[in-house]
Amino acid sequence: MLCAIDGLDGSGKTTVSRLVADILRSHGYDPVVREHPGEGILGRACRRMLLKEGNLALAGASALMVAELLVSGMRIRMDPDGCHVVVRYDLSACFLPDRVSGFALRAMRVMLPRPDMTVMIDVEPDVALGRIDGRGGDTEMFENAESMKRVRRRMASAPGVVVLDGSRPPEETAIEITSMLLDPDDAE
Repeated sequence: MLCAIDGLDGSGKTTVSRLVADILRSHGYDPVVREHPGEGILGRACRRMLLKEGNLALAGASALMVAELLVSGMRIRMDPDGCHVVVRYDLSACFLPDRVSGFALRAMRVMLPRPDMTVMIDVEPDVALGRIDGRGGDTEMFENAESMKRVRRRMASAPGVVVLDGSRPPEETAIEITSMLLDPDDAE
């Protein structure tokens, strides 16, 4: 089982993914949760690049993210009977500039294992920015209203994406995701 959970920064992806993993455990699964950018060398370098500005930082962050996702994809392929919940997956391509975003998404979908379900936790950009501000810390290059509006529109319109309301309690979203994963016929 492979579930990809995506959305804007501040949408609740990490919280929901952990709740999904907990529910899956209660059903006898042993999910591995992978967050991108992660805590490994590629993820830490990617996060450092995301704190900078400019085309070089964008290119660096993008290359590091793709490399990390490819490594993650390899690990998922090596565990075909496993249960995986991935925070940020192929929809990461939606953050790229207009001229390459669509191509990058199609390429990622060819290179990475296909999820059983791709979910976008959808929130308004101002809600996401409020959550980000509430966490404190530095602001990443995509954490601004203009970028978030563009990325949100791309993610929501990507083929095969289940868009769920991220303004409700994360427990409700996690229950809905898990129900669709465990009984795909109910999702139709």
